[in-house]
Amino acid sequence: MRDEGSAPGRDGAAPAAVADDYDLLCVSGRPWGAPWCRQLLARCARRRRVFYVEAARATAGPPRLDFHRPEPRLVVATPYLPRGDHRAAALPGLLERLIDAHAVRSFVLWHDSPQVARDCRQLRPLVTVYDRTDPRWAPSGGGGSTCPADLVFVSGHEVAVAEADPPASTHAFLGGADIEHFRRARGRLPEPLDQAAIPRQRLGVLGPIDADLDLELLAGIADLRADFQLVLLGGVRVRPGRLPRRSNIHYLGARPHARLPAYLAGWDVALLPYTRVREPERPLEYLAAGRSIVATPLPGLIDPYGVQGLAAIADSPEEFVVAVECELRRSERRRWLQRADAFLGERSWDRTWIAMERLISAAVDNRSTAVP
Repeated sequence: MRDEGSAPGRDGAAPAAVADDYDLLCVSGRPWGAPWCRQLLARCARRRRVFYVEAARATAGPPRLDFHRPEPRLVVATPYLPRGDHRAAALPGLLERLIDAHAVRSFVLWHDSPQVARDCRQLRPLVTVYDRTDPRWAPSGGGGSTCPADLVFVSGHEVAVAEADPPASTHAFLGGADIEHFRRARGRLPEPLDQAAIPRQRLGVLGPIDADLDLELLAGIADLRADFQLVLLGGVRVRPGRLPRRSNIHYLGARPHARLPAYLAGWDVALLPYTRVREPERPLEYLAAGRSIVATPLPGLIDPYGVQGLAAIADSPEEFVVAVECELRRSERRRWLQRADAFLGERSWDRTWIAMERLISAAVDNRSTAVP
């Protein structure tokens, strides 16, 4: 971490800030559309200015930043870097231009990887927040710079359990969900036309089709039960040749966030067939939609979802088939929904951000009082 006596700003001292008097600069290796940051930082922007610098794109011209404003206090900046130019050589200069152009003085820096931390090393924030999503990227205190941070937010159980003895600056968050939005799936919604033609029973998977999705497991389920219709709702991020092709596997592609409840309303069971938990909000969205869940035995799914009876845990295609049949015949659905709602009550995006903001403001307050 930085020296306690260091002052915020870019090139020199700046006035000390009180806990609520700061902007937030988030420099990320992810696009703006990622739900975790989009939901949290949109809430941050209700009270203060937020600048989100998303993953860089290639350009044939000189380095530049393009801007757009999803919210009045929220600015999303897209860096364009020349092909072949090392990222670290151009991005720091663009960050300095952003800070100067928008008169950013006292700010909190939020980053999500060691690479991004290196790109930001010339900046002098009040406090640095490391949004840690990968257990391989350990934070460091003091001068060693694996990933320096004053606060570490762990978003997902797999990262949390990788820490045998996490430092006091590390705070785990299970995630959040747009609960009221997905709760609409419990009511009657118009059936999307591309899903209406698919017969029941429908087993749904929401999210990108990428290397973390167990495609062999899905193919095995489809082969065992031709009457189970597997509906995959997300963009394809693997080679098309890797996708299992079966008459009862349906790739519908990505759909806008606003339309997702209508799709989930038509599913009989939701699946989490993953080799790694990367999107901690997904099971919360399924629960908000009132969909029964069958999931692979990963730490972030066994506990809390399996332990609390909110999801059935299965490993092989045969176990998935048995678990799905049990969920389809569940006789205590009302009681299960009550447990799901009690669990969701503490895990909205609003509650998650309130808890994070309190930690950030306390760290800013502590750091500011230490400035002579």
